[in-house]
Formats: sequence, structure tokens, C-alpha cells
Amino acid sequence: MGLIDIAFCYVPHTGEEYTSRLLLEDELILVSARVDQSAALDSAYIYVDHGDQFRRQHAEAFPDARPAQVTIAASDWATEYVLRTQSKGYLPARIVGPLLATGRLHRIEGAPSFPRRVYLVESARATRSWPWYEAAIAAITRGVMCEPLRAARA
Repeated sequence: MGLIDIAFCYVPHTGEEYTSRLLLEDELILVSARVDQSAALDSAYIYVDHGDQFRRQHAEAFPDARPAQVTIAASDWATEYVLRTQSKGYLPARIVGPLLATGRLHRIEGAPSFPRRVYLVESARATRSWPWYEAAIAAITRGVMCEPLRAARA
């Protein structure tokens, strides 16, 4: 409809008015607030709804999984919930990287992980008149937003 100048999306969009560029690559990983958690989707597991693509990947990886007792649709709320309740769930590595580094969260070994890409969808008509725009995007893609992911993988 032409009402949005830029948007962050998990699926690229293109068209006459819009282009997409890959902003960052992330990974959804199974983490727990407790060291001793298994990869089983038991009563300690919360389902974090990361969208259509994740739903499909999750269903393929865990075809016999029962519905989780708790479902949360926002990664930041889910992170707080996992910490508060000593539970586990799939969260973006770039968000939980600092918590993994400090030992507040633990990556569950043996659990599948799921790639997640973040795209910047932009209206060239709007953004070409912003003198600061390309420098801001360059700063982001240089690693400002990707640093926690590097720390989580180290």
C-alpha cells in the first residue's frame, strides 16, 4: 500500500515499490535456565512462536511433540519467562548470546537448531532521500547487531 518506508521481516519481499536485503543471519537454539535439561520437549518446554517457517521446521524436527503448556510469541518475553521459571525454549542466538556467556542460560546440546534470516524491506522512493540511511545500514551489517551471535558460537 506504500504506507511503510522500511520494515524488518523474516521473509524477503520484493515488488515494484520495495526491495529486500539480508540484514543478518541468526539461529534459533534450544536453551535452558538449568544446566541439566535434556532436549526432550517435556513439561519444562515452552513454545516460542517464531512464525510460519519455524512452525514448519519445528513440526518436522519434532513430529510427535505434544502441544507445549505455555506458548509465547515474543522472544524477549520468552527469555524472561525461561529465566524466571527455570524452563527451556527456542530463542534467537543473537538475543541469548550474552546470557549464555554469563551462564544464566545454557544451550542444550543435541537439540536441532533452526536458521533464521532477518531482512530489511525498503521503499527506495523513501530511503533514497535519507542522507544518513546507507551509513546506518552499513553500521548494522558491519556487526553491530551480529556480535551476540558471534559470542554465542564461540
